[in-house]
Amino acid sequence: MFLIFKYPFLSDIWNSYNFDKPMDYSSDNFEILRLCNNRETYETSPTEKHKNICKDLLKNLKILSNNNYSNIDTFFTGCKNLNNWLYFKEKELAVSSDIVNKIFQAYKQIKKAIYHSHDCDYYTFDKRFNESEKLINLRIFNYNFETIQRLLKDSIKSQDCKLIKYVYECVDVYKKMNITYRFPHDCNSSQHKNACDIMKEFNQLYSSYINKKHGILHNFPELSSDTPTNIIDGCSSQENAKDPSLEESSQTDTSMRGVVSPVLSAIAGIPPFLVLIYKVNIIFT
Repeated sequence: MFLIFKYPFLSDIWNSYNFDKPMDYSSDNFEILRLCNNRETYETSPTEKHKNICKDLLKNLKILSNNNYSNIDTFFTGCKNLNNWLYFKEKELAVSSDIVNKIFQAYKQIKKAIYHSHDCDYYTFDKRFNESEKLINLRIFNYNFETIQRLLKDSIKSQDCKLIKYVYECVDVYKKMNITYRFPHDCNSSQHKNACDIMKEFNQLYSSYINKKHGILHNFPELSSDTPTNIIDGCSSQENAKDPSLEESSQTDTSMRGVVSPVLSAIAGIPPFLVLIYKVNIIFT
C-alpha cells in the first residue's frame, strides 16, 4: 500500500507546480541542455542521473525566476516548494548534494536580467546530521503552517482525524529529536545549526499559532507536555494507530518509485509540495 494514502488531505494539487513535468526540448531551453551535458558543470563526468536532475532543476528554476510575482514572498515560497521537491528527487536518483549545489551555481550563468532579481538558494541539510528524513517533516510544516492553521480553524475540515494526526506526528518528531539532541537556545552555537533552526522555528510556529488556539478547534498539547501523541480524542483507535513504517528512519529511506495520482485531491488549497513527504516511501503489503 502506498504511504501517501495515509494522509489524503495532503495530496491536493501536486501537479499544479509541475515540478516533474518533462522539459520542453525546444530552442528556448538550449542553454539548459548545454549546461546539463557539459562536464564542467559538475566538475566530473556526469551520469545520466546527473543530467536528468540538472534538466529538471534548471527548468524549474527558470520557470520560478521568470514569473512576474507581485509579492516577493510568493517567490520565496515557490523556492521553498522547489527545495522540498528537490530533497526527495535527490534521494530518488541518489545524487549528492555537492552535485546539486554545482547545478545551482551553473544556473547563474544563464539567468537573464529580465528574470526575477532574487536568487533561489539551495537549502540542504548538514551532512553530519543523520535524521534529515524526520527533519523534513518539520520543515514542510514550517513552510505551510498558515495553510495547516486555516484547515484547523475550519468547522468541517478540522474534524479530519488524518489532518490532526499529521500535526501530532510532527509534535512527536519534535519531542524525540529535542530529547536526543538538546539543541541550544542560540542555534549559532549548535554543531547542527540547520536542524536547530528548523526545530526552533517549529517550536515558535506551533506554540504561537497552533497550540495557543487562535480559533483552532482541536485542543493540541503543549510541546513540553507528556500527552501521548498516538492517542487523539475524537479519533478511533484504528486511526490513532501508528504506522510502523514511521517508527525508524531506516525504514523511511526507500526511493519514491511510486506515482502520485492527482485524483487523490481531498481538500482544496493545500500547497502541492506537502505531498512530498508522503511520496518518499512506497510500502507494499
